[in-house]
Amino acid sequence: MKNLLQKTVLLTMIFGAVLTAQDKSAEKITGQIFFDYTNTLSKEAGKTNHEFEFTRIYFGYENAVSDEIKYYFLIDADRTDADNQRLEVFIKNAKIDWITKYGTIMIGMQGMNMFTLQEANWGYRFIEKSVMDVKGFSSSADIGIAYANKITKELDVKFMVTNGGGFKKAEADKYKKYSLNLGFGENKLASKEGYNIGTSVSVEPVKINDNLEYTTVYGVFGGFQFGGFRMGAEFDQKFSKTSANVSKTEMIISAYANYSIIENLDVFGRADIYDPNSKTYNDGENYFIGGFNYNASKGLSVAPNIRVKQSWNEGSDAQVDFKVNFLFKI
Repeated sequence: MKNLLQKTVLLTMIFGAVLTAQDKSAEKITGQIFFDYTNTLSKEAGKTNHEFEFTRIYFGYENAVSDEIKYYFLIDADRTDADNQRLEVFIKNAKIDWITKYGTIMIGMQGMNMFTLQEANWGYRFIEKSVMDVKGFSSSADIGIAYANKITKELDVKFMVTNGGGFKKAEADKYKKYSLNLGFGENKLASKEGYNIGTSVSVEPVKINDNLEYTTVYGVFGGFQFGGFRMGAEFDQKFSKTSANVSKTEMIISAYANYSIIENLDVFGRADIYDPNSKTYNDGENYFIGGFNYNASKGLSVAPNIRVKQSWNEGSDAQVDFKVNFLFKI
């Protein structure tokens, strides 16, 4: 707790100095808190039956130095210590955007491009992360350089060269991760009507037993929103090697939908199918989330939901949780 307090005070002082020095007219401060209550309905050994929890806390600040240069910082708090599960405060984003007539160049620690649009199509990050994020197909942020541009009115492209280890790890080798995302159509379906389709691809060289191997991820996705109904789906595969001669293919199929029943009240559902190795029999799982999201007021959302996780192993019992997720934001 003392360590957490010291880090929080230090980061607050840094932000305070930055805020004091900058032009207030261009600044933007954001904050989000993910809080939930969980009741485990299935009786599994070692599972907590009733629990209140902070699952994520974000504090962000952005400002523009000029029309061409702006920067963004994001502080994240998460339980990263496997031993005591304490909340750790760390930097998730620290980047500069250089805006040119040929596109935007982003330098520093920044969000990855592998599932940005898929997560926007799903629309409920505070309830559950994107399935690519959950299954480790890509980190949510990394350190490197990126290029983004709107090629046409509807076609967006973002290319990145990053360390590959994610924002929580230092670089461990000389190889870099190359990732590309192409999206066509409306990229904010949670708030606007329209449709989108797209693809994301990443390639990362990995040294295994003195051999240079490649971890490759690709995904295709699409979604639409009309008349208060939003739906999206994605298919993702990850090809990797655990040794020079042993390869595996992971696969994800995910579909999600939401419908506005009345103003400020939505019903939603999501189904994920995950196979960790196409060469191994009955090692996958099915995962379902269904519930309601009530936008109680500006800055507060409440989402009671049921989650069911079922292993493909014959005779295994389903894990069933009842949750109430809360989102507080500024």
